[in-house]
Amino acid sequence: AGYDSANDIEEKNKIQLAADMGIIGKTWLFEPERSVTAGEAIQLLVTVMGYDELAKDKGGDILGYAAVARSIGLLDGISAELTDNLIWSDFIRMLYNLTDINIMKIYGYTTDGLRCTSVNDVTLLNEYFNIYKAEGVISANGNTAIDHGDVPDVGRIRVNQTILYAGETDAADKIGYYIKGYALKSGDTYTLLYYEAESGNRLWNIDSEDLMPSHSDWSAFRIVYEDENGRTKQLSLPSSVAVIYNGKSLFDYTADDLSPKLGDITVIDNDLDGTPEVVSVNEYKNYIVDSIDAENGIVYTKDNQKLDFDSAGYAKLLSVNNDEYLLSELSEYAVLSLEISKDGDLIKGVVSKDKRSGIINQYRKERGKNYIYLDDDKIRICSSWDDLTISDKCSIDEDSVGGRYVVYLDKNGEAAYFIEKKSGEMYAFSYGCKLAGGFEKNPGLRVFTEDGTWNEYEASDKTEVFDKTTNTIKTVKSGEVGSNINYGIIGADRKAIQ
Repeated sequence: AGYDSANDIEEKNKIQLAADMGIIGKTWLFEPERSVTAGEAIQLLVTVMGYDELAKDKGGDILGYAAVARSIGLLDGISAELTDNLIWSDFIRMLYNLTDINIMKIYGYTTDGLRCTSVNDVTLLNEYFNIYKAEGVISANGNTAIDHGDVPDVGRIRVNQTILYAGETDAADKIGYYIKGYALKSGDTYTLLYYEAESGNRLWNIDSEDLMPSHSDWSAFRIVYEDENGRTKQLSLPSSVAVIYNGKSLFDYTADDLSPKLGDITVIDNDLDGTPEVVSVNEYKNYIVDSIDAENGIVYTKDNQKLDFDSAGYAKLLSVNNDEYLLSELSEYAVLSLEISKDGDLIKGVVSKDKRSGIINQYRKERGKNYIYLDDDKIRICSSWDDLTISDKCSIDEDSVGGRYVVYLDKNGEAAYFIEKKSGEMYAFSYGCKLAGGFEKNPGLRVFTEDGTWNEYEASDKTEVFDKTTNTIKTVKSGEVGSNINYGIIGADRKAIQ
């Protein structure tokens, strides 16, 4: 049956319109239950792109359409035969190829009968959706430029010489990268919708711990580092390399600037010629909050530093979950892991209020790194703790084993600050327990902590209790029901409270 068979379906007008527009042939059969072949999909897409007249020149059959499709790149990466049923992966690949193909417009005929055609360097996305390709190196964002050019407004980037809004993407963080993407044009402005930076760049991501600045070959133009296999590697930098330090270009840099104590560096070859064009240095420092003046944008730290956020041109704090964090939400002992540009004008940081309390069971060194075991938790000590200068700083070493501490962790979960609990009482009451019995399955403690809040903790498998009946200390297991035990909790085996 032909199109007359479609009269009883809701989409009949759309089918007729597609036929009138020439997108589908008027002689095609209406077979809604049959799969579409690769050849039929090719014919549809070639027609939509305006190349059907060329296909007719080549016979107007499936082979003619396939020949045109192949010549314009529509079939790049497609291996299906024309009679094969179309699979989703091939269809998506065709649509992707289509976004890079210029549309064809027909204006008339020459005297010898050949069609006059005009390719306007315009794709289907340009013509019908105002979407344009954005491709090139991001040379500037709202904070800096790597080419000595003008810095665009915050929220914008420069790709080659075109200014775009970054939109909802994180492209502003990819300065120095070669990107391929698409932008929506509205009036004279472009807003980036999507980009990818994986295929156009070669990257070397090197953690600060793997850098070897003491190596004899280290210089402002040679980075020496240890790879994941423990082998010494070197990267040569050209004199023209652009250096970005904590988000801002550093045109007069030294070898020391390439070696952050905490953080990492990313070396970028953005044209895949084997020579790096950009080095991005991300160095952070941990600050422990003492007090805040939120009204004036000032944070005072435990080592008597004053951090002026309001004076910075751009300042932003995030939580460890990547949510925006207000200065007014800070409290004492919060750990700020801040990346601050050399001129202090750009501040980005992560706020951590994570803390642990317990007894240090072990102090160990592993491959030059210091660790503690706080109860059963293995915690690495951040190197920033060693550099922290405060009057009442406690020592954390082998002599700390057996002591009770409150430990404040930075964004990476490393110990950034310690408070030794030498005296005092911690008040708590238990729940999930039976009087004159034993612990139920999951006993717990509700503890009034040193900062004036109630925290809940799950007890360990074994907890010491005082049996008031026999005036003895007994160890009670979770789920164990004792005989006429009237007890009070007096301590734990270092697993009880975590």
